[in-house]
Amino acid sequence: MPVIAAIRRRLQVGDDGFTIAEVLVAMIVIAVGLLGLMAVQARSLSTVALSKERQTATGLASKAMEQLRAVPYTGLSGGLKCTELAGDPNLTVVNPGGVCTATFSPSYDTSIVGETVVVTTGTPVAPLTPHQPSDTVINAATYRVRSYVTLVGADPTSGFWVTVIATWKSANTGQKTKTIALRSEVYSPAGCLSPTTHPFSGPCQAFLYSDGGSVGGSITVDSDRGTSAPLVDGMTATSGSVSLPDVSARTQYEQALSTQSSFLTSQARLAEASTTKSGGVGGSSSADTDPATGNVTTPATATTGTQSATTLTSNGGGSRLDVTAAGSDTGSAFATTAAAASPACTDDNAAAITGGQNCASASLTPGGTSSLALSLNSIGARGITLADVAAAATASRAFGGRFPAALASPAHCTTTSSPGCVGAGVHRYVGTAHIGGFASRNAGEKIVDAGNVDRSGTIGANSLVTITGYADSARSESGISPGAASATRTGTLVYWNGTGFTTVALGAGAGSYAIPQLTAQYSGANIVVSGTVTVTATSTPATGTSPCVTAACGVKASAGSVIATLTYDIFSGATQVGGFTVKLDLGSALAATTYKGAPSA
Repeated sequence: MPVIAAIRRRLQVGDDGFTIAEVLVAMIVIAVGLLGLMAVQARSLSTVALSKERQTATGLASKAMEQLRAVPYTGLSGGLKCTELAGDPNLTVVNPGGVCTATFSPSYDTSIVGETVVVTTGTPVAPLTPHQPSDTVINAATYRVRSYVTLVGADPTSGFWVTVIATWKSANTGQKTKTIALRSEVYSPAGCLSPTTHPFSGPCQAFLYSDGGSVGGSITVDSDRGTSAPLVDGMTATSGSVSLPDVSARTQYEQALSTQSSFLTSQARLAEASTTKSGGVGGSSSADTDPATGNVTTPATATTGTQSATTLTSNGGGSRLDVTAAGSDTGSAFATTAAAASPACTDDNAAAITGGQNCASASLTPGGTSSLALSLNSIGARGITLADVAAAATASRAFGGRFPAALASPAHCTTTSSPGCVGAGVHRYVGTAHIGGFASRNAGEKIVDAGNVDRSGTIGANSLVTITGYADSARSESGISPGAASATRTGTLVYWNGTGFTTVALGAGAGSYAIPQLTAQYSGANIVVSGTVTVTATSTPATGTSPCVTAACGVKASAGSVIATLTYDIFSGATQVGGFTVKLDLGSALAATTYKGAPSA
């Protein structure tokens, strides 16, 4: 029974809760735990803030490094400016105000000791100047970024170390300086074709080059009576010339793209005490992808120009020389690094080239006649057209372009594959040309040959040499599976053969044709004329052997040339009063292309 009573008493006891002492103990335990969590939270916030600052410093350093990697290799070789090196804790500088020397020993890495700093007294490219710009404050943290260029070996041919050091300090660092450093080795190996097309550090890539245009057309007259002697007694002119219109288009491709085109209208020159020039309206267009040139324009703006007729005149002793450059010659030049349908880059047949690659084109439409004319006092101021070239009915055109894949229409590099090929072409047209004219003849005046046979009736009013319907073209391609080069020439040559006129079709072959002596007998003077016409053959020589890696492969297509040269000697009785050589050079169409494969190809 006593046991049962005890159990009943226990069951009757109530649960009245914790005592104050128990509650206090519990609160103290909880407070201690919360204080620990607050310390962890505060430390976590500080760590996050420091991490953000480190991230910002890394971003600033990465930005500077990418800027340095984008500097052309020739720009890196310029290095740092001497006068900006003072006060840099990572450099030891000798003569900072002049031609200095400096070594790089950064405090963040004691293994880098005494690297030679590339220095200059000139103006380096950005961001090498200033190499340690002013502090930058971002979210209460102070940052500074320094850039360095040092030699890997004993000289620049071994390449460069590019180093960027970003430092910062803030309340989160306890105002102690923290450091982030980035380092990269840059090198541009031997064998890359040109700083123009391979401006940045890196392996050589496939090189493609094209150049199409006209070369060297002119009509000239030069005294052959000795140094500084005039063409004719009493005159002061020693020579005169007209350069015929010119067009050219050029492209280059390797690491960077480059395109240029130009045109030049007829230009007159007259040499007396000094040389006077007139005419020669020119224009050019260029575009590239090299940011160092500041010429990244795609497409480039087409350039056009038209000239007025211009004549330079020399008078003296009653005689006169007129040098006339054709009027209304009109040219156009266009260049782009991304050929599109509009504005169009056109080939030598005026067909639009598309495809988004670099392309250059130029055209010129002649508008008048260029000539050399002489009026002689000794024959009553009658005029002699020494040489002239009339305007052609069709514009001359030149182009150059890259084709990474075959282009069917217009047809260029029709079987090529990556990295493609490059093409160049030119079509030229020349109007009717003459050389070897005579003055009109009065009764009793005649033209005789070396045997004193009168040829006046056969010659009539004709010039000794006439060229009609002249046109030539040249095309070449280089690269992967290029098409065959071509060079063509058409036209008709008519020349004095001694007893009459001979007609020759101007094709691909060569020839040399003599103009036998003739004497125009005027009442006041005799004019003796003789000369030659020389025609050189078209050609398409090629160099190099596929795959064109150790040595470049090239093609040079030339339409050859037609050059007529006549010598005039003027006599009054037995005394020579004038002597000069007249030359008609129709110039040539030329297309040249080059390909060199990447060394790893």
